[in-house]
Amino acid sequence: TNTLTLLSGPLAEFVKYSRAEQSNWLIDMAHDICDPAAMRGSLFVCKLDTMQWSPVTPTDPLTASVYTYRLPAGVVVGLSKISGRKNKSRTSATGNASTMAGRVKRRDGVCWATGVMSPIINSHICPKRMGDHLARVIYRTFSPTSPPILNLSIYDERFGLALSRTLDAYFHVYELGLRAVGVNQYQCHVFMDNTPGWVHTTSGQIRAPTTILTLHGLNASPPQPQHTSNPPPGLLRWHYLQ
Repeated sequence: TNTLTLLSGPLAEFVKYSRAEQSNWLIDMAHDICDPAAMRGSLFVCKLDTMQWSPVTPTDPLTASVYTYRLPAGVVVGLSKISGRKNKSRTSATGNASTMAGRVKRRDGVCWATGVMSPIINSHICPKRMGDHLARVIYRTFSPTSPPILNLSIYDERFGLALSRTLDAYFHVYELGLRAVGVNQYQCHVFMDNTPGWVHTTSGQIRAPTTILTLHGLNASPPQPQHTSNPPPGLLRWHYLQ
């Protein structure tokens, strides 16, 4: 059977991001890469002692093994695409960036992770250059249970969240992602290597030791959890996958 490598790396790197979730994190990653809307596949691991394939449960510890994501017979899917942030953002006649920023800042008021009130930035979950059509595709694919929104725009406030300037700089280029770990509960995950002797904090990369909060693993949440225009978790799943 032909296979395609989707994720690979040292076990320590996987454990760094799975944290207390263990195999649930890897199961979710496999779903989001292969079948984010329906999540029809199952994850299997090759047991090195028996060389047999066994189904993976969310509470299984991750191991240095080969995992496969298996879809039901006859199901064909397209893999989720990765969107870089190198190109210049496009404009849109159906939205306005400054209006969106104002709405996001009024909705949130403070940074999701640090609680800082000022300065805060409207951090775009999806690049503006994607335009409205692709934004709607991502919304439908990664948030299939969310209420449909007529004429949804890339400038809708659901595509933004308030972050401090430092965190926005990381979030904008996918060096920071928010991993959903509960209802309205997220963890900051840093996708950057630490320079030896330095650590990524809420104020940037600082020489260790420091009393400033470490960014990786920091809790984050929407300042107004019941607000109807908060980003659905699926959009942040898409951003995390990038």
